Amino acid sequence: MTQPRILLLTTMTADINSDSISPSLGLLRLQREARRLGFECDIFDHITDHVEPLLSRLQEGYYEIFGFSVTHMFMKNDLNFLWKVKLFTKNMHRRPLFMAGGQSATQNTQVWLECGFDLVVQGYAEKSFPQICERYASGANGAPWKVYGDILGVAYLDHSGTLVRNPVTPFTKDEFEAFSTVTDINVPYEIYWNMVRSNTTEALTYNQRSFVVENGRLYTSSRCLAHCGYCASGESFLRISQNGQAPFFMLSAEQIHEQMVHQVASYGVRSFSFNDEDFLVGNRVGIRRIMDLCHTIIQSKKNGILPKELKLSCQTRPNNFLIDKAKDRRVNRKLLQVMLDAGFHNVSLGIETFSDRLLNCRSINKPYIRSEEIHQVLHTIFDVGLFPTINLILGIPESTTDDLIETASYGLMYLQKPCQISSNIPMFAFPGAPIWGNDLYPTADTIWVHPESSRIVNIPFRYQIHDPKAAAILEQLEGCCRTELESIQRMHGMNSNLVVRTLKTIATFSAIAKLTGHNSLSKQCEAIQATL
Repeated sequence: MTQPRILLLTTMTADINSDSISPSLGLLRLQREARRLGFECDIFDHITDHVEPLLSRLQEGYYEIFGFSVTHMFMKNDLNFLWKVKLFTKNMHRRPLFMAGGQSATQNTQVWLECGFDLVVQGYAEKSFPQICERYASGANGAPWKVYGDILGVAYLDHSGTLVRNPVTPFTKDEFEAFSTVTDINVPYEIYWNMVRSNTTEALTYNQRSFVVENGRLYTSSRCLAHCGYCASGESFLRISQNGQAPFFMLSAEQIHEQMVHQVASYGVRSFSFNDEDFLVGNRVGIRRIMDLCHTIIQSKKNGILPKELKLSCQTRPNNFLIDKAKDRRVNRKLLQVMLDAGFHNVSLGIETFSDRLLNCRSINKPYIRSEEIHQVLHTIFDVGLFPTINLILGIPESTTDDLIETASYGLMYLQKPCQISSNIPMFAFPGAPIWGNDLYPTADTIWVHPESSRIVNIPFRYQIHDPKAAAILEQLEGCCRTELESIQRMHGMNSNLVVRTLKTIATFSAIAKLTGHNSLSKQCEAIQATL
């Protein structure tokens, strides 16, 4: 029997012109596991690959096993492409196998299965995915629930349409560390860097932002320890897939350093993004790790092991920079300074709002920090010389018109500093989030129609605003923002394909000023636009 060929597909994202595109390390790890067993396994990335050659191969019956990395954000696109692939493979001599994996597949399993997938691979798939492929290769045939029902880490619909989950054995620390290293994977960075180079624009370095094309990405921990109301965190992802268990693991400073040295030597990486949801972790062990890593990097740069110009960036939370001294919480200036000395040029902060009321509301759930402390952290970051990215959510369900004006006012104030601001207009709805499915937080949905059954599937897209006046503004905000952004791009002759986050935010603040009739805000926006 001929060994079946495997195709892994990325989510069908719309962000092909982003300045931060990169290879899928998760799919590359699965490809590694499949190839270890002798399978031919390819990856199709919607960002970099052309679909026509793929469709020709599908018509020829080249692949039999398909693994889709799906996301809730692009669920409609992913489902449409699933059924396009199914159409091109319907005449194969053997029924192909269609699997979905990733966070959304684990946290919204039944819907993905009902919409056309045979199996959902739960949680980290490095154990279950190879077993599924071997079972298929053995010639086993029949209903998915019969053939694969005994494999741990697999979810399926049984003969009655009932969802069955087989929890995977929780990863050990050694297994997590083995799967998190990329020294035996050929990461095709250059393909992505070339795409970014073709889209580069002067706006990428607006407001003293440091931008390096040759960027590598690393994930260094198993999940985030926070419990933000809107976030579908890795905790629920692991608890669902691992029978309620969600142990936390992270790579050591030494292990992270080894990954960096490897990628610099192998690919010519000139900057690194640590893409954990909270790289500093938020406890003493995490802070000690970042301090140790920074000191190691500083020494490696002195010794020529890492290039002196190597830059670093990470995502974290502002409270991680506070030294908890009961009533008098001070900013950890020493930590910020050593990060600067190590080469950190950007610290992306999940701030979301400057309102104490909203920080404490259920949809945000960040009662551990006050707006005054957020400002203290930001001012110290500026004073030390680091460059922050301020992440904001405008469409928080509990928001009022005053909250929108306050957010825009503070945002414009900080744009006078060297920083980047990234703002989401809606609060997106993600399965697995604490407020998902809560009747107090109704959603605006998109619609997908099943091509065979004609069943209508409602896909929650964003949470609705409770306050009628704020809701009316948010309904108009995206359209008004697009108009403002196009005006800015025309005024300055900018590349209209690549939307730089700070420019979009300026356009958004300008739209808020116009929709609320706030003349002072409008004048501030005009002054900033004149500096572009």
